[in-house]
Amino acid sequence: CAGLTTDREKVNALYKYMQENMRYVSVQLGIGGWQTFDAKYVEENKFGDCKALSNFMKAMLKHAGIKSNMIVIGSGRNSFPLQEDFVSPNMNHMILYVPEEDMWLECTSTYGPLDYIGSSTEDRNCLLVSEKNGGLIKTPALSKSSCTREQTIILDGDGNASCQLDCKETGMYQESNRYYINTEKKSELEDRFTEEFSIKGAEIVDFELNVDQDSPSLSRSFELQVRRFANKTGKRFFVPVSLVEHDFYMLSAEERIHDLLFRSGIHENDEISITIPEGFVIESMPESNYEIDTKYGKYIFAINAVENQINISRALQVHKGRYPVSEYEEVKAFMKMVRKMDNAKIVLKEAA
Repeated sequence: CAGLTTDREKVNALYKYMQENMRYVSVQLGIGGWQTFDAKYVEENKFGDCKALSNFMKAMLKHAGIKSNMIVIGSGRNSFPLQEDFVSPNMNHMILYVPEEDMWLECTSTYGPLDYIGSSTEDRNCLLVSEKNGGLIKTPALSKSSCTREQTIILDGDGNASCQLDCKETGMYQESNRYYINTEKKSELEDRFTEEFSIKGAEIVDFELNVDQDSPSLSRSFELQVRRFANKTGKRFFVPVSLVEHDFYMLSAEERIHDLLFRSGIHENDEISITIPEGFVIESMPESNYEIDTKYGKYIFAINAVENQINISRALQVHKGRYPVSEYEEVKAFMKMVRKMDNAKIVLKEAA
């Protein structure tokens, strides 16, 4: 911390020191699930569980004159919430809170930015541990998480496509990819791309990945060759409106017993450019301007053609929240219309 003037600078320096020099190990031996190892143990062995790393970070901050509090919390998307009027120890994790800076530190994270706790512990009650008065406190909700994609698709006369896919991801969208980019080999990252996007006939020509070290964001760019991107039937091509499939939004159950709970909001934006080959003209396209706006979410789809280029804008928002089972059919209908537009086709035919 030598030469640093503000507490935030000192917290940042110490947090990065811990990330670079200590590693997370889940300690389950003896009473390891309940009692932490001390800071000296972590310093000597260079590892610790969530309690030990949080305690180690707290000790460093104390030495720098910065107060912090241990936070006991239930981690995971399916964690039962802590309730003010019902005593139940639904907690399995520990993080650290710096009250003077209103900063939350996930001390088990090796690659995450400062003051970012992630989707597994955001927006929920937790127990603040203090020398005098502890009590329930709530972690902040993540700032808007978004996924923005730019797709450039150039078709040839056989229905194959040369493609460029550029992705900008923030918040929860970047969490797993940030970890993979920092820990996996190039071949493993290629396999993950194939699994994530499921683009049939795709071959990765080249890709570039960039992680922002100081904010929860990253960018990914892929150059692809896609065989038979457009299906040919006679003298016509049936062209998908997007390189990326979105089928996972479909709700399929005929009946539902429980309420719907969307733990996280969805914010996706796609800008798509499709260049059609010489000798073909557009026979039909989806509705040019389509919009659905409901209490559950919003979907906008716009398409237009200029000479041999088709431009598409797509935006999807699904609002975080709990919706009663009585509204299941309405939510299902919204998702069904989104899927219908996402699976629409552009029809090209050979020019006379």
